[in-house]
Amino acid sequence: MENLYHVSECGSVERFEPKPAPSAWSDMGVTEPSVWAIDEEHLINYLLPRDCPRVTYYALEESKKEDIERLLGPSFSRHIVAIEEGWLERAMKADIWIYEFQNDPFIVVDQGAGYFISRGSVIPVEKRKVENPLTELISRGAEL
Repeated sequence: MENLYHVSECGSVERFEPKPAPSAWSDMGVTEPSVWAIDEEHLINYLLPRDCPRVTYYALEESKKEDIERLLGPSFSRHIVAIEEGWLERAMKADIWIYEFQNDPFIVVDQGAGYFISRGSVIPVEKRKVENPLTELISRGAEL
């Protein structure tokens, strides 16, 4: 399994401690404090400042051709990230950090969304500063 990631606007985290799960996750069985991570396939959905409203959608291998044409239009990308125009400049100038974790001790809680949790503390194996999130999105094949 590939490594997992956490995106933050804080670049000084040395150890991630479990935090209470959002109440919506209790239906999925996540009721204990957890450290959340995302897989690489879904990382693109989080490469913006945390409070930036966004809609993301993408074509899957099993997506129908007519759905791809209708939803993605003439785009060459199979992944769309839409943000409000008022956030464009803030998103370009934001500094965000990508923390990388080894997949152990994480467990999957939603494979389709790429969500993983750890019930214990996690120390990142690497972190990288992203100085222009929009450039990062585009370099990963997204269309804004």
